[in-house]
Formats: sequence, structure tokens, C-alpha cells
Amino acid sequence: MKLNRFRIKGGSGFIWSMVVLVAIAFTINGCKKPGDTFEDFEASNLRVVNAYPWASDVKFYLDEFNLTRLGYINYQSISAPAYYVVKAGTRNAGFLSEGSDLKFIQKPIQLDPGKDYTLFLSGKEDNPEVILTTDDLSEAPADQTKIRVANLAITKGNVKVTLQKEDILIPKPEITIYNSVSEKAISDYITTPVPVSKGNAISQYHTVRVYDANTNQLLAISEGVDLRATSINTIVLYGIRDEDPSLFIQTFGEWLDW
Repeated sequence: MKLNRFRIKGGSGFIWSMVVLVAIAFTINGCKKPGDTFEDFEASNLRVVNAYPWASDVKFYLDEFNLTRLGYINYQSISAPAYYVVKAGTRNAGFLSEGSDLKFIQKPIQLDPGKDYTLFLSGKEDNPEVILTTDDLSEAPADQTKIRVANLAITKGNVKVTLQKEDILIPKPEITIYNSVSEKAISDYITTPVPVSKGNAISQYHTVRVYDANTNQLLAISEGVDLRATSINTIVLYGIRDEDPSLFIQTFGEWLDW
């Protein structure tokens, strides 16, 4: 009888041991690192420009995703990387300024698959606005540059924009490329001839001038702007006419075939 009892106890211990081993196996399997997973989605490319002087450092959100997690987009600056690769569709773009947890502007934007966009933050102090533009990154002709103008300044009227090739030995004429660009307007792209160098490897410096379209009064000037053949450029006008911050011209290349 004692032996039988011993055997019964031994059998019970074996069963419990098996239960424990099975439980451990399930636990180990449950703690395994999951395999990599991927979500297929149609993507767009989106770049952001801060032309709103009343928020010198902004965070940019798309829906609830903070795309500026590691920094800010400063006034007169472009997002880095130049283009975010984002999910296409209707997205909610929002901005908040440094030290704030509340977005001071939110707006739905439509991003189509496979397209490139620039989102400009601008407006007046009590009325921030965002302007979404489609970027044309198709190649410019071999002997021309492709340009558009973004008048994001408070210019109190339309502006005229000119280019002049900088050449001390052989002075070049000043050429009007836009006669009248209104406030909060992003012009269409135009192409204009520029000097061509072998492989477009040599800088081609130009002076960009912005005038009052009504009086031809010079409002802002930027020298040493490199405009090479086949390049695509956006000229941005920031600031407030006759006030602080003053008018300022910035030119950035969108794509260069050098």
C-alpha cells in the first residue's frame, strides 16, 4: 500500500511537471520578438516652409504624427529632410509653436499618390494660413532654369520680380520674369534662359529684385543667387513691408540635374 501510494504521488508529480513545462513553453513563445511587419500604402512627398514670423519655431503635425520630432522648422526655413514621405489621402496638417501644446492652426489637405507638394505656413498675426502647392519636378530645358515665386510677405500690394545675371566684364540686362504677384500667391512655373556651362558644374550667379508693381519702388534684393541651366527654383518673399521683420528674399532649388 505504501508503495502504491508512492507511485500515485510520483505520477501526480510527473503530471504537474509536464503542466509546468507546457506553461513555460507557451510563456516563452509569447515573449518572442514579433517578426517585422510592413504596411503598404500609397505615398506622397511633402515639404514644409515656415513663412509665419509670429511663430519663429514650429512643430509640424500630419494628423497626430509629429514629423518634426527631433527639432523645429524655424522662420524662413524649410523642413528637413526636404521632403517627408507620407501616406497619401486627406490629411490634417497642423502647427504649434515652441512651448505650446495647442495647435494654432489646423487644416485638411489633399495629397495625391506619387505627387510632390510644398506646404507654406504664412498669413497675418491674427490669421495664420497654410497654402498647399503641387511641385513640378519635371526637368527644365537644357539652356533654361525653371522658376516660380511665392509671395508670402505682407507687401500691401502686388510685386514685380526681376533677374539679372552678375557679370562684371560683360554687364547683363535686368529681365522682368513676373509683372504682378499678389500677396499669398504662388505663381505658376516659368522658364527663362540662363548661361550654360559644361555639365552645369559652374555657379551662375544672379541678382533677384522685388519691386512694388504699382510704383516700381525697390522692396527687396538678393545677390549671388545661383541659377543654373536645368535647375528648378522657388523664390520666396518673407516679412512685412516697412515693418519688422523686413522683407527678405530666399531662393531654394527643388531639384538640380548637375
